[in-house]
Amino acid sequence: MHIVKFAFLFSLLIVAFSCKDDEPTVVSKSQLIARSWQIQALTITLGTTPIPGYTRGGAQNIINLDAFRLNFKPDGSYVQTNEDGSVDSNYSWKFINSETAFALITQPSQYTVQWTLDELTDRTLNFSRKIAANSTDPSDLYYLNLLKAAGLPTAAGATLSIKATAAS
Repeated sequence: MHIVKFAFLFSLLIVAFSCKDDEPTVVSKSQLIARSWQIQALTITLGTTPIPGYTRGGAQNIINLDAFRLNFKPDGSYVQTNEDGSVDSNYSWKFINSETAFALITQPSQYTVQWTLDELTDRTLNFSRKIAANSTDPSDLYYLNLLKAAGLPTAAGATLSIKATAAS
């Protein structure tokens, strides 16, 4: 009888200690985005024609984004390392539209740039922005002027699509 009780108790212990928590840990979008990101690719779509604007390691980039970084902080601030390596740190960010997009806000002018969030994982941040050719939004005009300065036609508007990975 003692053997049966021992076997029963032993079985219960094995079952109790072999059960693991099968529920995955839920990670919020705020936790996923809070890190430093480096640009891997920028695609500029003019009308319906996609043009590679930047590819990390590419030789014929329209713009060199090798040094560019966005470092999102959990407190809603972010630090931007620009193309030339200079750093701007008086910026903030926030999710908008039920976390399907995010806004980047410069201080103190409150200049806001909104981006659609296309994909976000712990290693990937892909985002895009559609710009109408006749837009009067200051952030749209900034990007349209950059495209014009690079010799690109903007009569049909543009879409900027950015693929970034977590910086190491």
